[in-house]
Amino acid sequence: MNETQLVVFDIANFTCGIDIKRVKEINRKVEINRVSTAPDYVKGVINLRGDIVTIIDLHKKLNIIDNTSKESKRYIIANWEGEPVGIEVDAICDILTVLDDEISSVPSNLSSKISEFFESVFHKDDKIIGILDIDALLGIYNE
Repeated sequence: MNETQLVVFDIANFTCGIDIKRVKEINRKVEINRVSTAPDYVKGVINLRGDIVTIIDLHKKLNIIDNTSKESKRYIIANWEGEPVGIEVDAICDILTVLDDEISSVPSNLSSKISEFFESVFHKDDKIIGILDIDALLGIYNE
């Protein structure tokens, strides 16, 4: 049976996961430089050991309110089309190994704005964890 490892994180009152194969690293504090001409969900860019990395504000991308303190924020640096892109999240929760038969399709009653960025979901204890479709999420200039 196939399995997937996920980096699990919180964003507002949602718990989400991203395939660990897509994650380059997770950072705590970063100095973000604003880019005035970028879409509102682009928080800015950082210099990560010589690489310029765009930081996506996941709250704005998913159109949800951000009530989290700046100190608890984490930045998942993901690989997207050969480039590193950062995703700002509220907190990193865990790294989980999930069997393929534990994963199901996204429920049809999930908000359409949010559901377009999830490829599937799985149940863990009493939570439903949405697995992000990193390609849909980071298709940032296709709106």
